[in-house]
Amino acid sequence: GINAEYGELLRRIMAKAVAKVLQNDIQMAAGPLQTCAGLDGGIEATIHAMSKAYNDQKSEGLLLVDAENAFNSLNRANALMNIKSLCPPFYTFLNNTYKSPSKMYVENSEEVIFSQEGTTQGDPDAMHMYAISTRPIIDQLDEICDNSVTKQCWYADDSSAVSTLAELKKWWLHLCEIGPGYGYFPKASKSILIVKEEHLTTAQHTFEDTGLIITSEGQRHLGAVVGTADFKNKYVDSKIKGWVKDVIELAKIAEEEPQLALTAYTRGLCRRWTYIQRTVSGIAENFQPLERAITDHLIPALLGRPASSEDRAIIALPVRFGGLGIQDPTVTAQIEYDASVKVTEQLTDVIYQQQKSLSGFDYHKVKLAKAEIQLEKNLRFSQQLKEIMGKADPLTQRSLESAKEKGASSWLTCLPLKRLGYVLNKQEFRDAVALRYNWHIPNIPKFCGCGKQNSVVHTLSCHKGGYTYMRHDSLRDTMANMMKEAGCSDVQTEPSLLPVNPNDFQSRNNTAEGARLDIAVRGLQSAFERTFFDVRVSHPFAASNVTVSLKALYERNETEKKTLYEDRILQVEKGSFQPLVFLTTGGTGPSCTKVIKRMAGMIAVKKGENYSQVINFVRTRLRFALLRSVLIAVRGSRGKVIREPHVGKVAFNLIPSWNPYDC
Repeated sequence: GINAEYGELLRRIMAKAVAKVLQNDIQMAAGPLQTCAGLDGGIEATIHAMSKAYNDQKSEGLLLVDAENAFNSLNRANALMNIKSLCPPFYTFLNNTYKSPSKMYVENSEEVIFSQEGTTQGDPDAMHMYAISTRPIIDQLDEICDNSVTKQCWYADDSSAVSTLAELKKWWLHLCEIGPGYGYFPKASKSILIVKEEHLTTAQHTFEDTGLIITSEGQRHLGAVVGTADFKNKYVDSKIKGWVKDVIELAKIAEEEPQLALTAYTRGLCRRWTYIQRTVSGIAENFQPLERAITDHLIPALLGRPASSEDRAIIALPVRFGGLGIQDPTVTAQIEYDASVKVTEQLTDVIYQQQKSLSGFDYHKVKLAKAEIQLEKNLRFSQQLKEIMGKADPLTQRSLESAKEKGASSWLTCLPLKRLGYVLNKQEFRDAVALRYNWHIPNIPKFCGCGKQNSVVHTLSCHKGGYTYMRHDSLRDTMANMMKEAGCSDVQTEPSLLPVNPNDFQSRNNTAEGARLDIAVRGLQSAFERTFFDVRVSHPFAASNVTVSLKALYERNETEKKTLYEDRILQVEKGSFQPLVFLTTGGTGPSCTKVIKRMAGMIAVKKGENYSQVINFVRTRLRFALLRSVLIAVRGSRGKVIREPHVGKVAFNLIPSWNPYDC
């Protein structure tokens, strides 16, 4: 919603737009020692740099300062004056925003409160404004300290410094002296001095009149932890204990809402420990209780059954590699830390060396580091998948190969939004996961209505009940609707083909009178060209397909469709033909993939949307159309139909009846 103090939504949008356009100017004005101005990995670099400085032999302590009501206490006049000097383009916007006090209204009252100091609540530019306004404090502290031993860094109002005790005392006193003039009021009762054990007595004597909290064990720092190994382990263990409770609570939800629970885990809950993993080293073993909670509680609740060690290895893979994205935190802990150190290496060094400017900072180097880390991740996951495939049976290998096809996993990565039809009940979700990995689906009928023994393979191939037609028609109609959204004209489903002379074609071509294709449109390839499409859905585990590679399976199905219709379309209809081949596992053939990309591109241009987002939507929509029809086929009735007599043919007076005896 809109924060009452900051005002209208348009004002928020403008503030975000200004911050984005002036991002580099703002970062240069704030400098490298104030990392809240949007520097990539700024908070992680702050933690790494201060931890590195604290572990130096020359350092004796780390001072973590907490300011009282910092953002609301900022001296607005001084802040605007400093921003005018340090970042003139940003000042133009902020001056218009802050030169007059904002009015705040009390509910059910005529009283008006004026916001005259600090940053306004809800302002998207508040962090950037605060970052630049504290730059003069940082510079003045830098002038009175010895940079060879004193290292300082700020993240918004959380300032920190590492040095000898004498230098730290000087730094603290000067901060207390100059800070209030800028609206920065250090609060001694909440500020903590962490010292090495051998300096504890000296620190207590040196800082006895300051009111600072002094400890030799450690303390939380920007969500991470600094201190002894014992304190670090206790802190991390306490956090993990809470996360274990969260996982167990989520597992209870997963029993009834597995799709929602998986989304909550992958998009929210697992992010809670990612930050700790990226900022604290050597804590992989601490995550054992969390991994047990995931394996023993969450995963069984999601699947509706316990998972074997082989299943756990598959589930730990990212969705794009055929898994469910529930990674083992004992494995990811050190990997995440190493990645953070690599990405923030340049900024960490800048902070450690106490450089005052970002003029030599190479942003491109950060992008290259990120790309390299992503490549390393992909190689690692590919190796893990290769190892799993090497131990798996042929059917599991095929299921994993199918699961990692483009678009096959979109039903797992989307938000379960009811208005878009993306919500699955618990049975549908668990059946979908079982189909994904070719696992046994419980409680399906032993025999099909056709008389044959039932199985998932038979279910998805048998024509009894009309489910194969439902699957086909669902995809046909979805594709036709998407083509209309793309702006194609003359969109028809099941268009009749013009009559032909069978003697003009080869015997393998379809020359039947009244032949129809699934879709015909104009405007997909060019403005007036008519393009015909025919849909085929193939099950890769069917007896005739299971030994054929997926690539060959697509080629075979496309070739069969082209053999039947392409010559007739080209010579008689004077149009073009594209076979739309889908697999029940969610994959699409080469021709179908091209058509989907073309549709997505046209929709993106038409609506002015991002192409990557549009094609993700198109793939997800098609995937759910296919998935729902497959799930219905698995559970749908195939028993013998009891035909009820039509009412019009019933002679009611001939129906035998008896009259009960009434007392």
